[in-house]
Amino acid sequence: MVAQLNRLEESQLEMFLFGTDRTRTAKIRTGLWEIQGRRCFYCDARITEPVRGQVDHFVPWSRYPDDTLDNFVIADNSCNGFKSSSLAAADHLTRWTRRFVKDSSEYAQLADLTHRAAWDRQPDRSLNVARAIYLRLPNDARLWLREKEFVQPDSLTIGTALNVP
Repeated sequence: MVAQLNRLEESQLEMFLFGTDRTRTAKIRTGLWEIQGRRCFYCDARITEPVRGQVDHFVPWSRYPDDTLDNFVIADNSCNGFKSSSLAAADHLTRWTRRFVKDSSEYAQLADLTHRAAWDRQPDRSLNVARAIYLRLPNDARLWLREKEFVQPDSLTIGTALNVP
């Protein structure tokens, strides 16, 4: 009945009711850790081994369920816990968008990891999702910077990072 009322195929009912499951990320953790120079994406602290880092959705899963490679970063336990489902501050966004520059080493390394791990990669979609979310933030939004510190959006830095004139 729920499927009929919402004009869904019966096969779509479970996703409609319960959402999309997160994907297990163990097979890409080491590759991301190496691409990031074995450091936390957010605080730049050294992570001694890949299992000590956590794969974090840069654009939080709660905002958009994007399990493609470009949306993942490695974070230490502390940063991942503090950031949780918050949007990252403009400085983090700037660093994250560097992976979308086609002639950058990070872009090439992510392409290689995509191939080796047989992982989905849709850089244009990931970047467009970030644009849709960040460029519509109200001025009083709170973006996660570090630990328990949040900042207001820096529209100029966000626009520059997302290549918006």
